[in-house]
Amino acid sequence: MKGRPTKALVAVAVAYEHLANVVALLERFGTTHFDFVLFHWDAYRLEWEEDPTLAEVEAAGALRHIWRFQWPKLAFAREFLAPTATKAYSHVFVWDGDVKLTPGFDPVRLLSVAVATGAFLFQPALTEQSAGDHDHNKLGKDAVAADGAGNDAGERCAPSVDFVEVGFMVWDSRAWEVAWGVLDQYPFKIWCFDLLPFGCMLRRKLGALARTPPRTAVVFTDPVHHGGNRKTLDVDWIQVKKEDDWFLQIWAEHSCPTEEEGSVHGGSGRPYCMHNAHRYLLYPWAYLSGPGPS
Repeated sequence: MKGRPTKALVAVAVAYEHLANVVALLERFGTTHFDFVLFHWDAYRLEWEEDPTLAEVEAAGALRHIWRFQWPKLAFAREFLAPTATKAYSHVFVWDGDVKLTPGFDPVRLLSVAVATGAFLFQPALTEQSAGDHDHNKLGKDAVAADGAGNDAGERCAPSVDFVEVGFMVWDSRAWEVAWGVLDQYPFKIWCFDLLPFGCMLRRKLGALARTPPRTAVVFTDPVHHGGNRKTLDVDWIQVKKEDDWFLQIWAEHSCPTEEEGSVHGGSGRPYCMHNAHRYLLYPWAYLSGPGPS
């Protein structure tokens, strides 16, 4: 779109164990089309300042470090990725530090393929060996090193997925402004945020800005490997219960109309974050003073 910013912002939540991943990411992305911010959730380590690749990118004015001990990624995003900080960018990457780029990964092509399909929220596909249990965003066994070719079926992009996993979200900056508004009102930190009906919200709020209704997508041309699915920070189960309640409230207010469900536009999320049985098993104490989940 004419007049849109030409650079994207790449925000990555990291610990020291992710240093090699970050160096590889900076080298592949470069500074022509991208700026970077690293959200450090563990203790300060001098190695982050001494690495020559990071030092070069920082000297070019394209990298910031922010340390907040034990903060989760979404807390960083709420605090430091407000629209005033992101409006100068075309897209906002909100990624985890355990990302490993595949040999043919091209971040510019990733953006180009997504934009061509009208995606306002998307993610790179994950390799088949990646952690995670969702099939819709993984490559098949015959396309682990896609190098721009697409998935087993030859698809370059699936532009109608219901949700994009929180680990590797990429937002059109106008869509991120909508998502950040949700995050500012409901400070999600752990679960549920990625399962909200963002496609429905974006079509209502941004539909007039797009040539086609805003979509949520998985891009298969440029996959990444997700290194692990363990939680790196302790889980606060009272916070989980709050997020489950917020999720149900937001879903009730913003889910797609019935006639829109199952449409080619996708982005309808999922009508639950946690099953009722899971709620009782994981945090029964949170319901001792109340009626429990419905």
